[in-house]
Amino acid sequence: MNPTPPPTTTLVLLALPTELIAHVASFLPKEDILNLRLTCQRCQQIAQRAFADAFFSTVATDFYKPSLQRLERISQDDLLRPHVRTVLFAGFPHVRCPHGGRHLPGTGYYWRRIRRPSRSSPPPLNPDPNVNPVIGTLQTALAAFPNLDTLTIDPDLAPAQEPHIPTATGLCVLDVMHLALLCSARLPLRRFRILRGEISHLRAHALVPRGALAPAWGAHLVELAVVTVPVPTPAEEAEHFALVAGMIRQARALRKLVVVDAHSEFYEFLLARLLDENEGAAPPPLEVLEMRYLGAVRADVLAQFVCLFRRSLRHLYLMSAAVVAGPEWKGMLARWASELGRLRSFQVRELKWAGSDGVPDEGTVEFASRAVNMGTERVTGFRFACARGRKGERDTQRVLGKLAEVAMVEVKQRPNWEQPRGWTPLERFKMGGKLEGTYSLVFESPDPEIS
Repeated sequence: MNPTPPPTTTLVLLALPTELIAHVASFLPKEDILNLRLTCQRCQQIAQRAFADAFFSTVATDFYKPSLQRLERISQDDLLRPHVRTVLFAGFPHVRCPHGGRHLPGTGYYWRRIRRPSRSSPPPLNPDPNVNPVIGTLQTALAAFPNLDTLTIDPDLAPAQEPHIPTATGLCVLDVMHLALLCSARLPLRRFRILRGEISHLRAHALVPRGALAPAWGAHLVELAVVTVPVPTPAEEAEHFALVAGMIRQARALRKLVVVDAHSEFYEFLLARLLDENEGAAPPPLEVLEMRYLGAVRADVLAQFVCLFRRSLRHLYLMSAAVVAGPEWKGMLARWASELGRLRSFQVRELKWAGSDGVPDEGTVEFASRAVNMGTERVTGFRFACARGRKGERDTQRVLGKLAEVAMVEVKQRPNWEQPRGWTPLERFKMGGKLEGTYSLVFESPDPEIS
C-alpha cells in the first residue's frame, strides 16, 4: 500500500479554511492529532493549538531537578506556555531528604530520587542553604504561564505512615506545598488541591507565612481541597487546625471546599474561627461542600457547620461519616431540611451511627445493589438530586424532611426475605409495610471525581 495520499486528497485538505481544520483538530484523539501534524508542515502549524491543548493543558512535574528543568523549558516556549492551565505535582515514592531531621522547607537543594530506601542520606545537589534553586525555578516557571489557574498536589501514596513520625516522603510533600503556596501569592489561582498523602504536622506552621496568601489567594481561589491529619499534642493540633482554617478563611471567593480526614475537633475549631467577629471576614460563599472520611463527628457540630453556608450552599456530599450521638442524626437532617433553602442536591455514603444501627426502612425507596447487604438490609448511602428551579429545591427540602422523620427507625432482620426474580439495581418496592408515594430516596454508593 502506498503511504503517500493521492494529490487530490491532499489538495482538498489544504484547500479547507485554516480555522475549520484547527477546529476539527481540537476534537481529534491524541494519536490522530499527531498523525495530522505529520501530514505536512502546514498541517503541523494549523494543528499547533489542538496539539498544545491536548498535551500541555496539564503539565505533571515533581520536585527533582530534571523535571523542574523540563517545566522551565515549557514556560519559555511561546507556543506552549499559553496553553498550560494546570500544574500537577505527582510521584513522590522513594525520596530521600538530604537534610534529614534538621530539614526546613525551601533550604536550597533539589530532592533526589532513589531506587531503594537506604539508611545513608545522599548528598544534596546544592549544599548552600542560602541559595534556593527550587523556589527560583518554580517562581520563574509558574509566573510565565499566563493562563495557569490550578495547582494540584497528588503524592500518589496511601497515608500508611504513623502521623507523628515525619517521613522523607511527608517532608517532600510539605516542601511542594510550601513552595506552591509561596509562588501562588502572585498568581491568580482558581484551584488548589492536596488530593492525598502525608503532611507533617511538626512543620505545618512553616507552610503559610503570615499574609503570604493574600491578596491573590483570597480574590481568585474558587476551589480548595485539603487533607487534615491526626496530631498527638494539643499545641501541634492547634497549629495544624490554624493552618487549614487560615487557608479557608483567606479564600474569600471560595465556591467549592473538599475536606478529608477531619474529626469533630477540627470542625469545632473552624466553626469558631468563621463565627469569630474579630477575624473580620464573613464565611466564604460556598456552593459545593464535600466532607470525606468524617471520624467521630458530633451531629450538632456538623449540622451547625453546614448551616453556616445556608445562603449559598447548593450541593452537599458526605462520605464515610461516623457520628458520636446517634439519635442526633435525626435533628441534624431536620435542621438541614429547614435551613438549607438553596440546596439542590445532597448525598451521603456509608453512614455510621454510634450506638445505633438505624437506617430508613419505610417509604418508597430505590436501592442500588452494590450498596445493600441483602442479609441485613444495611443501607450505606442515599442520594437525591432535584430538577432545576424552585420546585426542585422544594423537592429537596421535602426529601430531607422525610429522611429526618425515618432516619432512626430500627432495622428489622428478615431471615426469609429473598431477592425478587428479575430484580434490577433500581427496583422499587415497599419497606416496613407502608408505601409513601410522594417521597423517593435513592440509595447508592457512588464515587464521583473532584471536578
